[in-house]
Parts: sequence; C-alpha cells; structure tokens
Amino acid sequence: MKHKEPKHVTEFRWRHLRPDETIELFLENSQRNGMLILTSERVCLYRKGLWGETLEAVPVNRITAVEARSILGHHVIRLLGPPDPLVFNTFERRDLVDALCARLDALRRADPAPPAPPDGPMEHLKRLGALRDAGILTDGEFDAKKAEILAKL
Repeated sequence: MKHKEPKHVTEFRWRHLRPDETIELFLENSQRNGMLILTSERVCLYRKGLWGETLEAVPVNRITAVEARSILGHHVIRLLGPPDPLVFNTFERRDLVDALCARLDALRRADPAPPAPPDGPMEHLKRLGALRDAGILTDGEFDAKKAEILAKL
C-alpha cells in the first residue's frame, strides 16, 4: 500500500514548489503542525494553519553547517547560515533524521546548478492553464489564482 503524503507536503507542493525543484525528504515536527521539507534547492520550514501559513526557506548553498542532536527520541536539527539559524524539533525516527541530514550534506557539497530563468506572471499563468486543462485544477481554482497573479501586476 502506498504511503499517503502529509497534507502540509501536498499543500507546499501545490503552493510553493518551483518547477525546477523536487522534494527530496521531509519530517514532521514534534507538534504535528508543520514540516521540514528538503527540496533539491532549499530547506523549508512550512506550516499551514487556520489563520494562514508560515514558510521559512534557506537555499541549500547558503547553509554553512548542520547540527543534529537527539535526546530520548526527541531530535533537534539546527541549520546554520545567514541570517539566523533555523531550528526544527521532531520525534520522527532517528534513521529518517539521519537520512535527511545526509541528503542535505550531499546537496550542499554538489556543484551549484545554473540559475533558473526568472518565472514571470505569463509563465505562471501558462502552468496554471495546463493544470486546469489536465483536470488537476477546477475552473474556480484557476480563476482565483489568475486573479491573484494579475492583482500583483
């Protein structure tokens, strides 16, 4: 049976995942109301609640060090880099925490990818149109996002 993706990861994928990046790994935090999401480009602390969402993201190449410590099944991950460290608490299994830290170290040591071209509103609208045409978005969802994008112009 396939493991169901947590709602925060699904929401992050839909709202914030860039077309040129992939989700590598993720961990739930200790209060189960947010996630640490490692993508191919950045590390994100993401939480979506009743009154909005919180997204803190640091590009992988800006992380200077990763500190992880564990006490009685509680793990604390500190990502050091400018401007302030990101701190994440979890009760996930130790092997998952170790896998995330190892993958993050591998991404930090990899050659940097060339910068992606800027994503303008027209490209964003084309992608949304393709999602609507594929049946992933309803017409109402498409119209709402289109209005949001056009309002920013």
